Amino acid sequence: MPPGLLTGIADPQLASALIAVHESLGASWTLEDMARHAAMSRSSFAALSRMVSQKIGQSPTAWPAGTK
Repeated sequence: MPPGLLTGIADPQLASALIAVHESLGASWTLEDMARHAAMSRSSFAALSRMVSQKIGQSPTAWPAGTK
C-alpha cells in the first residue's frame, strides 16, 4: 500500500478519486478525470494536488502506476 493511502481515503473528495482509480487501473487517468470523480473543478483539484502529494506520498497522476 502506498504511503499515506489511508490518509487520502479519509478525505471524502480524495477518496472518491482514489476509489475510481483503483477500480479502473487500466484506464488512462487525467487530472480532469480524477477531479470529476472528486466532484471538483480541475483547477480546484489541481490546487489540492499539492496537498494530495503530501498526504499520499505521490502525485495524483502517479496513483495508477503506484498501485499496479
